[in-house]
Amino acid sequence: MPSTILTSVILSPGYSADVVAGSSNARAEAIRLTAEGILVFLTADDAAAAGEGLRWLCDASEPDGRDGALLRLVTPGAYHWPAGEVRMPLDAALDDGGLHAVRTIVEEILSRAPPGSAGRVEDGAGFVSVSTVGPLPPDLIQDIWTRCGENDIALGVEGLDLEANPSSAESGRQVTVLAPELPSTAWYTAVTRAERIDPRSLLLVMRTDETERASLQAFRARLAFDRRRLGAEGPPPECIVDASVPETGIHAPEGHVLAPRIAVPSAVHFIQRWSEGNRRYVREHYWRATEAARTNRDRASGLLVGLDAVRYARARDLVRLASLEGGDRVFDDYSGAVCFDPGFYEFAVPLATGDRAVDGLVDELRRYFDDKLNEMPFDRPLLRRRLFTNSLVLLRGDAYYANLKQVPPWERADDYKEEAKALDVLFRRLRSQGTFNAAVAACLGRGDATRSGWKLLLGAVDQARNLGLILLSIASHRWRDSHRQTDDRDLLSAATDLVRIYYRVMLGDASLTGADLAQSVIAGAGRAVSELSALREDEEARARGSDWYDPDRPIRSWREADDPYENLLLGLLAVEGLDQEANAVALGMFWGGVELPIVADIAAGLLGRGLNCWGFLSHGRYSSAAMQEGNHFCDLSTSGWRDIAALCEGGTGKVLLLDDNALSGGTLESARDLLLGHGLANVETWVVRFSGERREGQMRMDKGGTVEPAYMDKRLRGFLGETPYARSYSRKRYESPVGIFNTARSRILRYLHNNSFASKFEREGF
Repeated sequence: MPSTILTSVILSPGYSADVVAGSSNARAEAIRLTAEGILVFLTADDAAAAGEGLRWLCDASEPDGRDGALLRLVTPGAYHWPAGEVRMPLDAALDDGGLHAVRTIVEEILSRAPPGSAGRVEDGAGFVSVSTVGPLPPDLIQDIWTRCGENDIALGVEGLDLEANPSSAESGRQVTVLAPELPSTAWYTAVTRAERIDPRSLLLVMRTDETERASLQAFRARLAFDRRRLGAEGPPPECIVDASVPETGIHAPEGHVLAPRIAVPSAVHFIQRWSEGNRRYVREHYWRATEAARTNRDRASGLLVGLDAVRYARARDLVRLASLEGGDRVFDDYSGAVCFDPGFYEFAVPLATGDRAVDGLVDELRRYFDDKLNEMPFDRPLLRRRLFTNSLVLLRGDAYYANLKQVPPWERADDYKEEAKALDVLFRRLRSQGTFNAAVAACLGRGDATRSGWKLLLGAVDQARNLGLILLSIASHRWRDSHRQTDDRDLLSAATDLVRIYYRVMLGDASLTGADLAQSVIAGAGRAVSELSALREDEEARARGSDWYDPDRPIRSWREADDPYENLLLGLLAVEGLDQEANAVALGMFWGGVELPIVADIAAGLLGRGLNCWGFLSHGRYSSAAMQEGNHFCDLSTSGWRDIAALCEGGTGKVLLLDDNALSGGTLESARDLLLGHGLANVETWVVRFSGERREGQMRMDKGGTVEPAYMDKRLRGFLGETPYARSYSRKRYESPVGIFNTARSRILRYLHNNSFASKFEREGF
């Protein structure tokens, strides 16, 4: 049975006091948990202890290695966290005047108590506590309630109860809390309301000498009730620490795993109460992530530059041209398409290089990219494989972006089938030329004279790469549609090969011959034609035979991570820390991250790292039940579908969980928890880009949220910059005021509309 994931720990008042007092073992354990990304709640039901805890929490000068952003202190009536104090519930804590009034009343009443029964009265952190020999007599409690009520001060829950707790410090004494909230209510409110922690995801830590504490018993009872309501079996998970035994650690009970919280819902207090302080708290962590993105990009570029310049002759060109050195570039920053300056494409690219083989290849590829959808006179270019931006020519067009058309799936299949046929014809013709091997070798080799030929060739193979990814979408659709009975290894293998061949051309792999390149593209294109033909027949038949046709998106739409250069940079970063015997696994999130595990395997080969398995899974917050693979993943290393549990049997080490983007963190957390629940203990989360503060409005939507700020800049890995989403402040609409959600997608759609028949494509912001 899969393990339950615990993301938070609440420490009992006794254990919390040990942490604050500096008990070496208790404090070390609390610091260890925050260092591992676990949210830790300290509690207090004694005013003096609460005051000490608050001072320790706010003392940033302590060199103890703690992550203060993951520490909280909960007292009756108040909730303290790194950005300040949150009243629990709203404005419930006693102010200075209320504290003074309650203390005066209590001291006066206790002065009438029998000799020896009165005790110490403390105030602070929003409440008053009294320590007495044994419990307070009921008549004294009634007098305290009555007198406080006369002063408009309500104690306990509707004045019905107070929680008296045996003191762990002084034998025979009890601590009684006098506050607007009972301790157990305050703790439960802080955990489930302020931080929105799922009651099934909380670990309670107690000392052996305080298990009978009344506030703890009440808290456990509330926790158990809500867990049953949510369908959880068994009592709440607990860890009871024997304080008399040195080096006793905090651990999750059997069947449970401690892991950092990734996704923070919008109902969490620091988003719901969007004060300037809370806003700065979130934005500060996003800024740190932005700074880290620059470092990540520089480091990955350094890894590319460090590759063997003879074997991978174009690797350094990729880095050099990414910086726009000499005014040229390989990839468009927004789409990842191979691009040219319009004038350069028209006038400089056709110029002779002095190498007849290269010139012949360039001529063939230009004819391929100059192909039109229709020769009829029209007020648009009608180019099939090129798009004009305001300043560039992109070697992607209608044929590449057929999945953005507002047409049935079988028409999308027809478009991609025609492109597969065109690739087959192109590479058969190139292969038949006796100079093709020489031309490919010259283009893949380093040199400015053949750069245009290399870019044109890369643009053509980009169409094949896209077909390979479309085939992975179809393979996933077929597997679900057949109720997980289909396991077409040839299809998965052909799709993967089309993606791999692209990166070999991109890197200028000296071992790649023209014959091998042509054979790979021809074989993949042939398989694409047969699969797309079958898909067309299946989907059209299903539509005709159904009263209500749900296409189930067999050909998925926009991919966020469609920039191969950035994908390669992420792959290099992800595998850099592995060794040759790592027995590691790379899993991408379908659909946006479907290409990333293939690239990770390519990167592992480039750096000589060990990657035992790579594939993709569909499991996340935004994946419908029909789109999820449940406990299975597609293993592209063996071209088949496997149960996730099989990874544990093989002694898997690190798991690299790869996705295109992180906004709420829900998809990553859901997939991470699935893997941890199956016993894969070491899961790292990697994304190409992250959604920054510009999505402030979406963070605050009812079902929005954000990545836990402490996770964003310390544990989320690999990101290379912000996702090109539009800035939006609305809590009702995903789009900006002018109707744009994704600026990169909107840009491509505008150019598609400018190029061809506008009615076929979606619109965004225009």
